[in-house]
Amino acid sequence: MLPVQGVGLAAMQVYSEFRRDGSWVDSNWGRWIRSLERIEWLKSKGLLSNERELVHFVASRACEFESHWPEDFRLWLDHGVNGVRLNAPWARINPERGKFDQEELSNLAAMPTIGKQMGLSKPAMTWYHWQMPGWADDIGSWKNPDMPKYFEDFVYEGMQRIGNMPMLHTIINEPTVDAMFTRRWRRWLAHKLGDVEYMEMLERLAEAHIRARKIILSIAPESEISIAHATTWNDTNVPALKKYWDDEGYFFIDLLRDMGGPDVINRLGLNLYFRRTGNRGQDVRAGWDGQVSYSPNQVFSDVCELTNGLKWEMCPEVLYHVPLAYWQKYGYPIYITEHGYPIEGVEDYRKCWAIAEGIEQLHRCAQAGVDLLGIYWWAGLDNFEWGEGWGNFGLVHVDRKTQERKPKKSLEFLRDCVAAGGLTPEVRERWAPFITRPLAP
Repeated sequence: MLPVQGVGLAAMQVYSEFRRDGSWVDSNWGRWIRSLERIEWLKSKGLLSNERELVHFVASRACEFESHWPEDFRLWLDHGVNGVRLNAPWARINPERGKFDQEELSNLAAMPTIGKQMGLSKPAMTWYHWQMPGWADDIGSWKNPDMPKYFEDFVYEGMQRIGNMPMLHTIINEPTVDAMFTRRWRRWLAHKLGDVEYMEMLERLAEAHIRARKIILSIAPESEISIAHATTWNDTNVPALKKYWDDEGYFFIDLLRDMGGPDVINRLGLNLYFRRTGNRGQDVRAGWDGQVSYSPNQVFSDVCELTNGLKWEMCPEVLYHVPLAYWQKYGYPIYITEHGYPIEGVEDYRKCWAIAEGIEQLHRCAQAGVDLLGIYWWAGLDNFEWGEGWGNFGLVHVDRKTQERKPKKSLEFLRDCVAAGGLTPEVRERWAPFITRPLAP
């Protein structure tokens, strides 16, 4: 087993949309998911036949992580988890330009501090730039050249409270995906944004990282500095296609290194889910999200997001092929900052299978010489999944009405693997009904 067996969370998916005084947290994301434009779009897709159904498509209370995090930490710790990837909620912390919510800052600093006291050896912080304050949306979001400075101010205020606590900081999360989606959460691909706008946003995100890195290291010089980079296993036997996809996958890291030097990060985080394939004996074309594959015995997740109706191929092999490729190219020690699949229900045997296979692939990767430091399984909790409704990625089920938490079988399985030091024969035998490869639907 890797030294860090953690879980990940995203601020916009687990935090309530409301402050403790009942006021609404004004953010670009909250504006979009409640907008008339989006409501009409949901209706046009047949997903919203009446206004009462809208409750499923807005975050509202979400997981109320802002107040439930101590009990969540205890639940994860009791199941062998020793790391939590936290997210600093920019919209909650910085509600007005130049003004910062002191209660939110205190809560932010308490999480890694108390987490370590409780027994978390590796809390991590992501400085979450996706969900930005409403005022930042008003001035143009990342189209505004001053946005990296505002992001730097946000990180500075947070680090002043956190102080000199060495931990993993993933400053920029999925920059190429963020640039692709645009500032108002419309699902347009990069070419529809236009090359100039797409590039400008990536350059500003890189500048924001460089600024934030300087702040973090000035306050906590022993910190691990990373990004969380979304990428895929480009599994194709077409050389030109392989090069095109690889160049796309390496682009932002190369840009960041060009702007800030090779020490701009000292760790590399990889958000991994699936593979892209092309021309492996079939006349197929992979979409940007990697839905096409050729395996004769695929295992699928449940529907990821209600508005696209897609199932993901569950492909644990990405945990071998992708870290190996990035290690050979860059040589940075690697964290898997996200990996998981959406599965309905508490008896989530397919996720148990995926974790079992994932542990094997990570061991294979480490045996190949990759400096793997740990994994943050996605996700710690069932949560509000983007703008598409309540999600089912979690290792813990959350009842939206009562906020009751219930560990799923996948978390219990992970606990047994950690306790045994890996996927031992005893663990395999005990969990055989849950980790036998499921039949393809």
